[in-house]
Amino acid sequence: MVNRYRLRFLLQEFDLIGPDVVLGRSPACHITIDDPLMSRRHAKIRVSGPTIEDLGSRNGVRVNGELISGPTVLETGARIRLGSQELVFYVVSGEERSVRMTGAMTVCVRCDTPFPDAAPSCRHCGAPREEETMTGVAEEPAAFAYSLISEVVERALSRAKVAEADRLMQRAASELARDTRVEGKVLPTDAQPLCLAAAKLAVAQGTLGWVRWSLSVHRAVNMLPSDEFLSLVTMVSGSAPHVAELLAWAEERDNAGDTERFRRLQQAVHALR
Repeated sequence: MVNRYRLRFLLQEFDLIGPDVVLGRSPACHITIDDPLMSRRHAKIRVSGPTIEDLGSRNGVRVNGELISGPTVLETGARIRLGSQELVFYVVSGEERSVRMTGAMTVCVRCDTPFPDAAPSCRHCGAPREEETMTGVAEEPAAFAYSLISEVVERALSRAKVAEADRLMQRAASELARDTRVEGKVLPTDAQPLCLAAAKLAVAQGTLGWVRWSLSVHRAVNMLPSDEFLSLVTMVSGSAPHVAELLAWAEERDNAGDTERFRRLQQAVHALR
């Protein structure tokens, strides 16, 4: 009997019909996933192997946590990481019914329920597609997605693609705002890479928007700024009163475990006056 293979993504499943199945952000792919950390043509599964290979994506392909560098054999239960999304590869038993072989999937920003990308609204809560943002991460902490986003933002800035970096940060900010409404979901260590990327974007733009946003995130997750972050935001003209507001907030918190960062924040504010 010829083996049949399938990918599971959140609550969606896809039959893999060969010879090749291309995955990526482009609607032209066999399986489309709307994730800004995925390339338009991100990876290819060769069904006859079965193997998976990277198609020159920006952020690479991981199988069971390991970054691959060439065609990699897939075994049942293999976890495939593309961008901030995780898919599971497995062998289909003979009695299982067939499911979709191609398609696209998105996640409702209001209730976190996956639904087909072609649907005009979430089938669970009725939220229209216009309210969607970046898809969430399946069974992973927020830190992984935020770290990846910050890397992509910094890479865009290194290539002087400021508009692209700003677009990515806008989507990340929306996702972070949603996550911070859930108590304990976002830790200071999760948010720190995003705040640092936002500070670098603020310097590139020479405007205060991302300075104000990143300082507000520090307060939201109860985090004092790092030295690198402070050195960046103080380079942006007009940042002094906003950094002073963060110091006023910090003076009201318990800084027993952050005495050095608190002292550096005081020094930064005094230097700006």
